[in-house]
Amino acid sequence: MAKICERVIELSIIGAAFFLPLSSGAVNTLLGMAIVFWLLKKCLKKDLTLRYTRLNLPLFLFFIIACLSIFNSIEPGTSLKGLIKVLKYLGIYFMMIEGVNDLRTAKRITAALLIGASIACIDGVIQYITGRDALRSNPLIINIGLKRMTAAYKHCNDFGIYLVTVVPVIWTLALYEFKKLLKGLVLAAAILITVCVVLTFSRGAVLAFYGAIALMAVVKKDKWVMLALAVSLAAMPFLIPNGVKEWGKTTKSPIEFFCNADRIAFYRSAVHMIKDHPVIGVGINTFMKAYPKYKVRDVTVITAEQCYAHNNYLQMAGEMGLTGLGIFLWILAAFFLEIKGIIGNDRDKEGYIRNAALGLGCGIFAFCLNGLTESSFYFSKLVVVFWFIAGLAVSLRRIK
Repeated sequence: MAKICERVIELSIIGAAFFLPLSSGAVNTLLGMAIVFWLLKKCLKKDLTLRYTRLNLPLFLFFIIACLSIFNSIEPGTSLKGLIKVLKYLGIYFMMIEGVNDLRTAKRITAALLIGASIACIDGVIQYITGRDALRSNPLIINIGLKRMTAAYKHCNDFGIYLVTVVPVIWTLALYEFKKLLKGLVLAAAILITVCVVLTFSRGAVLAFYGAIALMAVVKKDKWVMLALAVSLAAMPFLIPNGVKEWGKTTKSPIEFFCNADRIAFYRSAVHMIKDHPVIGVGINTFMKAYPKYKVRDVTVITAEQCYAHNNYLQMAGEMGLTGLGIFLWILAAFFLEIKGIIGNDRDKEGYIRNAALGLGCGIFAFCLNGLTESSFYFSKLVVVFWFIAGLAVSLRRIK
């Protein structure tokens, strides 16, 4: 029976990797199934312990702070729903680090990621050409004359967040792992996905892409990739569409150009919230509920009465205080130490594992960079990508 559980877990993870950009319903069903069979397997083996990683302690403390924040919540019921979401995401992480046991499984999952991302981008290209995507009939978003790709996502920024989280592992494997025909196919997929990142015209996604690929190049000491990044950055002012240039003239500063005036207002409102509740925040999952009280009343910038912070870190500090944010940063530091251990110290690891771990780690780095301008950690379709990729990356530590 335990073998059956392992097989179901493996197939569910592979399926979820494929459907991440295509169907949130399929992803939730598959990951839910994987968690159920993971728990069943642990009961059958009478092993109720969790596999140790550097993330275990800060994850536990993060959950404790989430619980404590409920006592300060303006809506305890809403916070309780947020706590259930945290349990779900922790379940994904721990299921992943125990469910990926061998090199074959790891390769199948990364292949599913690549195929799913490629199909999502083909769908985006169809949307860019016809005006609607083939999977959801989502219309193309047009801002200041720009055609912005969304594919099966509701917003172009969401699609950009997903793409920059998965494309680093595809670039890493294409450049440093595969050979001959397979190398050409994976490289073509990496180029396609990169083009789609650009066509989302998401400033946060482009920043995250440059940051992730630069990190990959630094770790690999790849001068050619660094040169390509430098050349593309130098050429960028000449490639910016005229609509963007004209709109940029209406902004007051480079920060406003990158973030927009409304986002700056969100950030100021979040800082007010943090100042009022610096320790454990206003309660997990209640930023939108508390926002009207702390909203900056600026006649030059009109924002909705309920909205996200458009910054993962400010929103987390608002909901769970500086304590919760500090522990989350600890989680990230522990994650990158795990990745460093795979790519730097474990020389007995398969080359594929080291390269995949580097790419996945760069993907999480991209997600974190993008989080400076988006509340991606608070959209269920996107935060699942974060925990899935993080769990997959850390699971590689066990594979020889």
